[in-house]
Amino acid sequence: GQWVGKAAAKIPNFWNIMAYDYTGNFQGSLVGQHAPYSKATVALNYWRAKGCPKESIIMGVPFYGKDFNAGGNAVPYKNIIGSNPGISNDADSIGRTWFNGVTTIKKKATYVAQNSYGGIMIWEMSEDVTGPKSLLDALNQGLQAEPVSIAAAPSRPARGVARPPPCTPLPEARGRSRGKGAGWPPARIR
Repeated sequence: GQWVGKAAAKIPNFWNIMAYDYTGNFQGSLVGQHAPYSKATVALNYWRAKGCPKESIIMGVPFYGKDFNAGGNAVPYKNIIGSNPGISNDADSIGRTWFNGVTTIKKKATYVAQNSYGGIMIWEMSEDVTGPKSLLDALNQGLQAEPVSIAAAPSRPARGVARPPPCTPLPEARGRSRGKGAGWPPARIR
């Protein structure tokens, strides 16, 4: 984020903020929650302070956990619930496996709705379950807590902000090779 200035922050129609994987199977990682509520809210507020319009900021939530018995590797939420069907909706960990449970996911969605952010992005929906432990249902409940005001994407850039047409290389990139056999500029998508 340090390279994104306030003018650039207003250009994209939306920003998917991947508010997860703060821990995991990488060197120097700590054992613990990989997607805490506190870090998700800090991440959204960080991008808001960078100048991103609220309605363009999308909070990413994980439908998986991190199993530190297996080196911090990802484990699908459906596998966690399948192995622990009686786990409380308030739980965010079992043993050395951390994940976002129903209560945390609903709390994140409620935060997005109450603060008029743009919405929620899921990684990865096929890892959910059906029934009372469904994270998708929890998101739906949280987003209904307050009406979410989503502004339509602007039909033209904000005053003073120039946007190149889709698939048009930026001037400083013209003439650079994009790898063996790669033509530049790329073909325009129609």
